[in-house]
Amino acid sequence: MVQSFKKTVYTLLREKYGVDMDWREITDANDVDATDKIIARENPNRAALIVINTSTGTIYLRPRISATTSAGIVLVPSGGSMSISAPEDGPLAAYEWHAIGSAGNLAFLAIGGHLA
Repeated sequence: MVQSFKKTVYTLLREKYGVDMDWREITDANDVDATDKIIARENPNRAALIVINTSTGTIYLRPRISATTSAGIVLVPSGGSMSISAPEDGPLAAYEWHAIGSAGNLAFLAIGGHLA
């Protein structure tokens, strides 16, 4: 008889990286406008960061310093996203992240994977 072993994604991550992760929404900000805003404060326990533009305008992201429309990672309207993780991108996920929008009240969703 063949035994069936079921694993969860949490088990796989624990086995691969040796730590537990806690995923939650980052609520430092939930919208941006034409003025730079911090959307995720620096956190040395954050190992992953996902930002999704849920608005109809363009959002620009930048680590550690003010974002501008000419110097930032572009998140296109209605689903543009950025995903970074410590194994792939080094410490970038833990940095403070800034955002600016092409217009006012542009909504986004930010989710962080934190070491538990």
